[in-house]
Amino acid sequence: AGNVEQAAAGAREVTATISSVSKKASTTGAAASEVQESAKQLSDESQNLSNVVQGFLVTIRTDSCSSEQADGGSAEPAEQGSEEDDV
Repeated sequence: AGNVEQAAAGAREVTATISSVSKKASTTGAAASEVQESAKQLSDESQNLSNVVQGFLVTIRTDSCSSEQADGGSAEPAEQGSEEDDV
């Protein structure tokens, strides 16, 4: 009878371990899904930011070209005195 009781106790322990592993696997799966969703959102935000930066750069280039044409095409900055002149 002792062997039967040991076998039953062992079976209960194995069942409890399998149940625990199953719950942990489910939790891990849920966490993996959350990480995947977060990564997708981050990717989308990164693409949006890239689009905004590209639009900003186009605007800057367009404004720069317009102001160069308005002042005769001079892309040179105005000359400033050297530091020696200030002494």
